Amino acid sequence: MQTKMANVMKEELTWAKYEPMFVQIYSDSFTQEEIDSIIAFYRTPGGQALVKKMPVVMQRTMQMVQQQMGPLMQKFQTIAQECQAELKAAESTPAAAPAPGAVP
Repeated sequence: MQTKMANVMKEELTWAKYEPMFVQIYSDSFTQEEIDSIIAFYRTPGGQALVKKMPVVMQRTMQMVQQQMGPLMQKFQTIAQECQAELKAAESTPAAAPAPGAVP
């Protein structure tokens, strides 16, 4: 199964399929002058450092965010349990009798 899924991803996630989409997005978002400046930046030592180091930065960022999500998810779970208990308590409380003369 893994091999089949990997093969599908290799077939579907190709530059040939995505290049036109990226060209359109960049064309819609940037002027030619801006694109030229971006290309020039990536040719600088700083731009090359960004390209080289960004995958590590993103990986570390994701790890730290995941660490923060653990306690957050625990708080959400506590809130959900409290709400469930409140709903259960409200369901088990008998409804008040209608006032005399009230139409149900």
